[in-house]
Amino acid sequence: MENENKTNELEEIKEAYDSQKEEEESVEPAEEEAVQIEEKAEPISYSSAYLESIEFARAQFLKVYRLQNTLKWIVSLISIGAVIFGCLGVPNLVPGTAGTITMVAILVAALALTILYSVFTKKGMQKRMHNYFDLYYQNVNSFVFDKEGVENIKAQFPGKIEPVAFTDNNLYKDVADVGSRGLTEFEYHSLPIAIVDCAAQVRKEKRVVPVYVGKYLFAASSYDYDEPLYVYFKGDKRALPPTNLEGVKVVQEDKKLAIYSNNKDWKKVINADVKKLFQKIEMNKYLVDLSISLQKGRVFVLMGYDDPLMILPLQEQFNPRPTEVFKEDVQHALDLIEEFNK
Repeated sequence: MENENKTNELEEIKEAYDSQKEEEESVEPAEEEAVQIEEKAEPISYSSAYLESIEFARAQFLKVYRLQNTLKWIVSLISIGAVIFGCLGVPNLVPGTAGTITMVAILVAALALTILYSVFTKKGMQKRMHNYFDLYYQNVNSFVFDKEGVENIKAQFPGKIEPVAFTDNNLYKDVADVGSRGLTEFEYHSLPIAIVDCAAQVRKEKRVVPVYVGKYLFAASSYDYDEPLYVYFKGDKRALPPTNLEGVKVVQEDKKLAIYSNNKDWKKVINADVKKLFQKIEMNKYLVDLSISLQKGRVFVLMGYDDPLMILPLQEQFNPRPTEVFKEDVQHALDLIEEFNK
């Protein structure tokens, strides 16, 4: 029944989006020409109804967001005007005690208006934002994990993880803060896996500095050695390499990746099948770098991504390309996790 409700919701959104596009196509010729010119400058199309639904939800949320900002300024101006009138105008119009009482009443009313508007607006916007974020992750997950072998997808929002769920990978030193959202649990060929948007920071002097930003996957593994094994796929100048590998031997390195481990049997783990999967992984415009941490009984895959994939769309039209690339990238991560469980 829950799946039917979600399907109906997506269909309603799709119909509303189609209706919106029909209205846009009925604009005056001059306006239509301007729209066409803009589309030629940066054409965006959606390969899936899930991605299209995100754009429709973004546009609707942005309208409400802008309206609330406009109303906020109007209420603020009314309140400021009331304060000025109460302090300067009332004493001249209503002298004596009556004037003082009137002035105080106006000031209290202005303050009450500002506070009440802020409280109710904040609650309303938080609810709408929650709904938008929830719909965003549901649709991204439905699109990205619409592949053979993926079952029982369960998304959470805000879906945070405990910091230890990140620090257990032992890739980054002195992590002071871990932010996360959109935790999603699913099964890939019956293997439980979790993925979450994650950012880790360290303190440097009096400020915090990011050491990791991206899609963070973790699962059980058949790795049964006490000495961990790490693999780092090198990126460009945007990359954030691991910082906690001091004392761990570099057992293999080339232009593409480096393998670290004090495990003398590391070659049994990085076998021919794993190497074939490694060959399929390539950094791209959005995938900045990628790290794998094999701890005893666990595997962590850290896919470093830049802002286009990590920041939810609001002011600008939703560009589906980063999500489409992520769908391709994540398949390699899932295949590796599966391989490390054989």
